[in-house]
Amino acid sequence: KGTGLGLSVARGIIEQHGGRIECHSQLNVGTDFDLFLPVSQVSGEEQSLLPVPPAETESATLRVLLVDDDDLVRESSAALLRKMSHRVVTSSNGMQALVELASNQPFDLVILDVVMPEMSGFETFKEIRLAWENIPIIFCSAFSPDECQFDEQLIDEAIVVLSKPFTAEEMRDAIAKAVPYHANAESFSNK
Repeated sequence: KGTGLGLSVARGIIEQHGGRIECHSQLNVGTDFDLFLPVSQVSGEEQSLLPVPPAETESATLRVLLVDDDDLVRESSAALLRKMSHRVVTSSNGMQALVELASNQPFDLVILDVVMPEMSGFETFKEIRLAWENIPIIFCSAFSPDECQFDEQLIDEAIVVLSKPFTAEEMRDAIAKAVPYHANAESFSNK
């Protein structure tokens, strides 16, 4: 089960922190992954979770549907969105996301993982567009936009792509790009 080892996400996180990852594999013996991270320059007493940087301009609280099959990514992304004062509902797959969207509570934004088992982000996107044509979508992927092979329909719609791993600032920028694009829509509920 699953969609892979998440090595590209792990590598991105490690490199963002100035580290590196090495892989050593031997047939019929096994594989070792060695992670190298720099020593922190902050003492244990001084360490704390860094606050989310304040927005340059206050934006409205959004009702966000976050769809990702990876529990850790989904929960950490939801926590980040909540720190930004957004109301978040999570789904672990495309079918569950469609059920959430069909509820009586309209959403202002959908953040959609690209690679998911059973129903991919692209398949979920196409189903969303059948009933909710104006809702802003952010695609979230550990792969580059070129590797994801976004088709012409998605490019034409100016879909926002957020690369994993991302910072709070990158998430905030992606939301700012996605939501104003649809600012003229009165409601993102069913058409």
